[in-house]
Amino acid sequence: MNKKLINTYIKYTAKTPILFFAMIIIGVLAIVILSLTTKTNIVVSTDATFENSTVIVDGIFDTYTGFIYIYTNRNEYVFSVGISETIHSDSITIFHLSENDFVSNINQRDIGVDIPTREITIFERVFLKAGRINE
Repeated sequence: MNKKLINTYIKYTAKTPILFFAMIIIGVLAIVILSLTTKTNIVVSTDATFENSTVIVDGIFDTYTGFIYIYTNRNEYVFSVGISETIHSDSITIFHLSENDFVSNINQRDIGVDIPTREITIFERVFLKAGRINE
């Protein structure tokens, strides 16, 4: 190796902590920037009833994405389906589904539904809410 390169390496790693502190600052900045720009969904999981391409849920729910996730057993398969219309009446929500190709795979009346209600950043979820997102 070149003697000049070796002297520069020793100068910035052994004699002064400039390189060490620069790497720490770059690492912290990278974590903060990535957590501020990466977004995640807040999902409400509930039980529902499936009838004739409609999903009936107890409670008033709105989805901001236009999709809900339907499953009979979450460990086997989860269907992502589009919503063509949402109706709220008497403390129930009725989602009219726009896709019918998955209907043949669901043969139960009682199903589980995941409804994305809003979107937050990773920074807000971890540092501000400390994991308590439903409050």
